[in-house]
Amino acid sequence: MEFIPAEEEVTGKFPSYVGPAVFDRLRVIQHSTDWDRCLVMDYDQVALCDLAPLYDLELGDHLLAAKMQGPGVNMAHAMREWIKRPFPAGWEHVADHPYFSMGPLLNLKAMREAGTWEKLLAAHAAFGADEQLSLTAATEGRTLGFERKWNLFPKSDIHGDEVPEGVIHWLGWPKPWHKGAKVWRPDIWLSEEVSWEHLRMGIWRKPVAIEVEPEDFQSVRALARRGWKVLRIADCGLGIADSIGEKFPDLRTIGETAVDFRRALAEEEVDSVRLGQWVEAADWLEGGETLPAYLVLRGELEAWEVDQIRELGYSMEFRLMIQEWPAGGPLPRALDYVDGVPGLGVKAGEELYLKRDDELKQGLPSRTLKRRGHRLPVPEPKKIGVAIIATSNYRVFAGPLIRSIRRNFLPGHEVTVFLFTDGDYAPAPGLKVISVEHSSWPGMAIRRYSIFREHEAEFEEMDYLYYLDADMRVTMQVGDEILSDLVGVIHPGFHDKTRQQFTYESRPESTAFIAPNEGSLYFCGASQGGRTADYLKAVRHMAEKIDEDERNGIVARWHDESHWNRYLIDHPPSLVLSPSYCCYPDGRSAEFEPRISVVLKDAALMRK
Repeated sequence: MEFIPAEEEVTGKFPSYVGPAVFDRLRVIQHSTDWDRCLVMDYDQVALCDLAPLYDLELGDHLLAAKMQGPGVNMAHAMREWIKRPFPAGWEHVADHPYFSMGPLLNLKAMREAGTWEKLLAAHAAFGADEQLSLTAATEGRTLGFERKWNLFPKSDIHGDEVPEGVIHWLGWPKPWHKGAKVWRPDIWLSEEVSWEHLRMGIWRKPVAIEVEPEDFQSVRALARRGWKVLRIADCGLGIADSIGEKFPDLRTIGETAVDFRRALAEEEVDSVRLGQWVEAADWLEGGETLPAYLVLRGELEAWEVDQIRELGYSMEFRLMIQEWPAGGPLPRALDYVDGVPGLGVKAGEELYLKRDDELKQGLPSRTLKRRGHRLPVPEPKKIGVAIIATSNYRVFAGPLIRSIRRNFLPGHEVTVFLFTDGDYAPAPGLKVISVEHSSWPGMAIRRYSIFREHEAEFEEMDYLYYLDADMRVTMQVGDEILSDLVGVIHPGFHDKTRQQFTYESRPESTAFIAPNEGSLYFCGASQGGRTADYLKAVRHMAEKIDEDERNGIVARWHDESHWNRYLIDHPPSLVLSPSYCCYPDGRSAEFEPRISVVLKDAALMRK
C-alpha cells in the first residue's frame, strides 16, 4: 500500500461529482515505468474474486481492456447525450472511438509507446470533463472489451439478491456507504471495508476484535463501522447487529462461554480483546493455550483484579479516558506503552490497554493464580434481594447487570437476584429465575408492581428488597449507605429543575395525579427499594392504583414512575439518594459519581 500525494494541479475542469484525485490516479501511472499492466478501480468497486486471470488477458496492441458501453455508444453519443455540447475544435476525429466504463485494465507498455499520457492531459484540457471521457479520447479507439464479470453493475448485471463472483461496481447514486442508502446489498460493501488507519499501518486484512460481554453497543458498532471484524462473546442469544438495527456481516455473536472465547483466540488472528467491566478477566484467560497480544480493560477495577492480569505477562500499559477517543478506541498496536505499575487499579471512565511482553511464550503460566481478598467482612450480613425484569430485547442486558451486582452491590451481604424473564436462564447460586410473559410497551413497565405483588412469597426471606431496570450497571461499590426503610433516588434529569418542570402526572383522572402545590423532588422509577416489608407495602398500594386506572381507561404519564412519585409524596422516603445511583450516559448527571448507571442505547429501537 502506497500513498502518493498530488504535487501539482492539472489543467481543465472537473464535473461536480469528480474530484481531482480521481484524475490524478491516471497521472501517477504515467511515472510507474516498472509496471506492465494496471487495473484502475473506482472507489465504489469491490473485488469478490481472484483478479489474476484478468492480468493474463491477451491485449495485443490494444491500449486498454474494459467493459464496453455497447453498440453505437461512442464519443459522439457521449457528447450528444451526456455532455450536451459539440466537440472542441481539433478533436472531431475521436467521434467514433468506442466508449467504455471505468475501470479499465491498462496496457502500460503500449500506452507509453503511443504517447497516451500526453494525449490524456491534452484531452482533459480540451473537454474539461471527467477521466472517462478524456481517456476514451486519448486511446485512439484501441480498446478491447473484457468479460462483464470484471465490472458488474447491480442494476443490469446482477439478478435479485445473488452475490456473483467478480468485481462489483455500485454505479450511480447513492453509494453503499451513505447512511440509509437504498442500494443493492450495502452489507457486502461493509463486510469488505478496511479503514485507512489500518492500511497506512500495512494491515491488509480486516483487524479482528473480540468483545467479551461489552457494556453497551456503542464501541462494538463503532469498530464495525471503521472496518473491523468484531466477534462478540455474550451470554444472551440476541444478536447485537439486530439490536442496533444495522447490517454488519463481520459483526457476530459467536458464543457465550470462556470455551467459546478460547476457541476464537486459537482460530482467529486477533488484534485486540476487550473484556467487559463485569467480566472476571483472569477466569476467562486462565486455562487457555493462547493469549492475545493486546488486552483492554475498562474501569472501575481494583488493583488486585488488574494485578492478576499483569501476572499473565502483560507488563506494558497505556491509559486513556473513554471520552478522549472515538468509540471503540484506537488500534492498540499504535499506542506508546510504558512499564506497568503493580498495585494500581483502573478508575471509572478509564480504559487500560495492556500489552504482553514479546519475549514471553504464548502459553499461560502453569501455576493457578490465587485470588487475594479485598473486602472487609460486614459485621451483620443481611439478606438482600434485587428484582430485575428482562424480557424480549431487554434480555441482552440481564447478564452484565447480574455480574455487576455480584461484584459491586452490597458486598459482604447475602445478595439474591430475582430475574423475571421470558428467556432461558439456568438457576445459579444467588440467582432465582421466575418466568413471566412479555407485554409490549408500556406493558412491562406498568405491570412491574403487579408482578411483584403476585410473587410476594419469593421475597419473604429477604431483609431488604431493591428494584433495578434491566438496562443498568452497578459501576462502583454500593454499600450500606442505601440500607433504609424506603429509598428514593432523585431523577438525573430533574435534579437541577424547578417544580414546574417536573413531569408529574397532571391529569386528575389518574390515581397518580399530583397537584401543582404538591411535591418538591422528582424520583426515578429505575432504581428504588428499601426494607422488604416497607417496599412490598408500596408495591401492593401502587399495583392497586394502576389496576384502578386501567378500569377507568387511563395510563399514567410516565407509567410506574408516575405512581412511585405519587406514593413518595404520601409516604416520604426515609432515605433520599442522589443521581449517583441512577446516572445517565448523556451528561445529565455528569457532576455525580456514577455508582449505578443507565446503559447507552436506542430505547425506541429496543422496544420494537
